[in-house]
Formats: sequence, C-alpha cells, structure tokens
Amino acid sequence: MKTVKKIVKKDWYILLIILAGLVFGLVFYRYLPAQVALHWDQSGNPNGYGTKAEGVFFIPAVNFAIYLLMILLPYIDPQKANYAKFQGSYQKLKCLTAVLMTAIQIGALIFAMGIKFNMSILCGIGVSVLFILIGNMMGRFRFNYFVGIRTPWTLANEEVWRKTHRMAGPLWIVGGIANLIIAFLPGMLEIAGSTAIIIIISAVPIVYSYFEYRKLAK
Repeated sequence: MKTVKKIVKKDWYILLIILAGLVFGLVFYRYLPAQVALHWDQSGNPNGYGTKAEGVFFIPAVNFAIYLLMILLPYIDPQKANYAKFQGSYQKLKCLTAVLMTAIQIGALIFAMGIKFNMSILCGIGVSVLFILIGNMMGRFRFNYFVGIRTPWTLANEEVWRKTHRMAGPLWIVGGIANLIIAFLPGMLEIAGSTAIIIIISAVPIVYSYFEYRKLAK
C-alpha cells in the first residue's frame, strides 16, 4: 500500500493525463455515432471502426496498461538499480507516452463527432515529437534491459551501451525533425518516407553497437 501511495504521489499528473482521455469520451459520449473510426489509412481516411464504447474505453485502457507496464519494469529488471540514475528521463518517457495516447484518443473522438481532419498527419506529428524528445533524453539512459537500444552488444558491455546511446540521441532528433516534415506529404510518400526514417534510426545504432563492441573486444 505504501508503494502504491508513493507511485500515485509521484505520477498523479500522468494519471490525470490518462484519465483526461476517458473523461473526454464520457462527456461527449451522447454525441458520438454508433460506429467510431479506430483506424485510418495512409491518406487519413478511416478504414476500421468500433462501437461507441470501444471508441471511449479502448485507448484509455491501453494507455493505462502501458503505464502499469512502465511502473513494473524497474522492479523486474536485473539492472533495476540503474533506473534511479535516469529517473527524471524515465519519468518524462512515461508522461510523453501518456500524452501521445491521450492526444490520439481525443483526436479520434473529435473526428468521430464530425470535425474532419487528417488523422495520419496528427499521428505523424505525435510520433515525430516523440522521436525528438526521446532523442534528447537518450544519452541519459543508463544500462538496463528494457528501455533504450537493446542489442546483444549494448547488453554485453556497458561502455558500448553508453557510446551507442550518445550517438543515437542526435540521430533520433534529426530523424524526428525529418519525419515531422514528411508527415505532411500525401499518401504513399508519407508512408515510404516515415518507414525509411524508422529503419535508419533503428538500424544505424544496431550496426554502430556491433562495431563498437568489436573495437573494444580487440
């Protein structure tokens, strides 16, 4: 019980952000159509629907589940002591995830109530901002098994972990900025551009960690 109170005291604003999406849905529940768009194609057109209840409760439930998982990770990680060394960044990561999910929830409900806009652009902007902010924090992530760039080589050597994350941080920031621009491109151009960026910011740190490990091994 003491642990729960401590977590709530520290994360009260994150819980409010998660709750905001649910409250928004409940307040406007009567104005929602019987079928609510839950998925959109690359052009921002809805191509997947659910009931009003799913529209109101599904994303907040997923949001809260992700939050609980992020609360649990420091307790089960063999390197749990290191979480205290980047506690501020981990706290921001929890908050950013909650904000992104709540923004998508509110955007989807506004769309369902007849205020049309391109949800693909909204999601692209949200993901781009997330990339930029995570890139800004990445150099402060300490060695652990759940958060950060986890390759066989970063997990095998703490120095490789440190160097890889210091290199990857600026790369993610640049990738986020590029993705923010690409988010406004039409259809398949946006999909192709975003996919290329995700591959680059994911693959380059993996390759870099391998060569850094080989260098230290020699």
